[in-house]
Amino acid sequence: GFSATVGNPPWDAVKPNSQEFFSNYDPVFRSYKKQLANRMAERLMSDNPTIARGWQAYCDEIGEQSAYFKEPASYGARGKGDINTYKLFLEQFFSLLDAGGHMGIVVPSGIYTDQGCRPLRERFFSRSRIDFLYGFENRKAIFNIHRSFKFVLFGAQKGGKTDRFKCAFMEHDTERLPAMDANALRMSVQQVRKFSPDSLSVMEFKSQRDIDVTARIYGDWPLLGEQLDDTWNVKLRSELHMTNDSRLFKSTPTDCPLYEGKMIWHFDSAFESPRYWLDRDEVEQALGDRAWEGRRYRVGYRDIAASTNERTLVSTIIPKYYHGNKIPTVTPGNDSNEYAGPNDAESLWLTSAMSSLVIDFLIRQKVSTTLNFFYVYSLPVPRVFEGPAQVSVLQAAKARAARLICVSDEYLGLWETVFETQWKSPDFWYPPSAPIHSYGP
Repeated sequence: GFSATVGNPPWDAVKPNSQEFFSNYDPVFRSYKKQLANRMAERLMSDNPTIARGWQAYCDEIGEQSAYFKEPASYGARGKGDINTYKLFLEQFFSLLDAGGHMGIVVPSGIYTDQGCRPLRERFFSRSRIDFLYGFENRKAIFNIHRSFKFVLFGAQKGGKTDRFKCAFMEHDTERLPAMDANALRMSVQQVRKFSPDSLSVMEFKSQRDIDVTARIYGDWPLLGEQLDDTWNVKLRSELHMTNDSRLFKSTPTDCPLYEGKMIWHFDSAFESPRYWLDRDEVEQALGDRAWEGRRYRVGYRDIAASTNERTLVSTIIPKYYHGNKIPTVTPGNDSNEYAGPNDAESLWLTSAMSSLVIDFLIRQKVSTTLNFFYVYSLPVPRVFEGPAQVSVLQAAKARAARLICVSDEYLGLWETVFETQWKSPDFWYPPSAPIHSYGP
């Protein structure tokens, strides 16, 4: 083995890239939207058999590469999802080392965030001593890629295991490397496993205090992804795919709008007007056994998110309609189903917790650009309430969420289900025991 491996390998998905291929024959091909691009590619191949043969040969070559990369004997830590060359190089850089050898590599931030990189993270945690993990955002165009893209300087020594490692995040200037190394945060692998037990994702912290606060927030609460026996559970669902199911979308308004992520804000399902509408019968036929969910109120959240946005996790309860894949929802409770999902009152609590600044603080340190399911499943949201203080918090959150959300006829059924007579009393909203603050002389 080698004493050291160092480099900046290519960061490319191993799959056919139509934009890259057909741009050789149509200079503006990259500017086409997906459906137009598909039509133009078909036209190019039908008009010129040589292009068609070239495309087929290109796809075959990529297929052969993928088949090799999927062989466990070749790459045993490739993980799920698309094959990306940076993951392959990470594994090879490590495999080529002698015991005690060092590696240093520049890779995308997916190495510490993406679900598909979990096998690699597990390998480095258990078979190496990680020296450093320094994350950069490309604000100063260090690389010729999008300015918001994140990449990582990652170093490890082969052999042993990692207990703690040095890290820094959201850096912008490589000239600061000596200062970063001298003042790096220290994170333990035990904390990584506690914060993200399923994915082992490393959260992006700004200070050592943030790490300590996060540990306190997680406490002993079960994560949303854990399946509990004595209470409701959370199962996330992406319903209609914005591309694959586009045949169902109509530009003429009907009584069933298609919900998209941009249409919601905290406790608000009318943040923007709908872009598409649906024929309910047609959609229910397409969804089959899952159509019943569109006849229930459901907790939904925006799929597209970033830690630099005003808020990262945006959630509310959507009306009894269907939604696109950019606003995933929680499958509600159903008496005829073995899955015990939240009822209407529990859904009000769930969207309240997901909309809180505490949960937003946590998720901002996890997400890059997309709020994948495993990020939400890793959140510590209480589901079992014991004692008057906890029940009081639940009741207060449920009541206030109902008042904020149920402001149109679409939510009449939700209001009638959760309303309690004690809400009529001013003392419920303004308890006499609450301190009265006096301002002025």
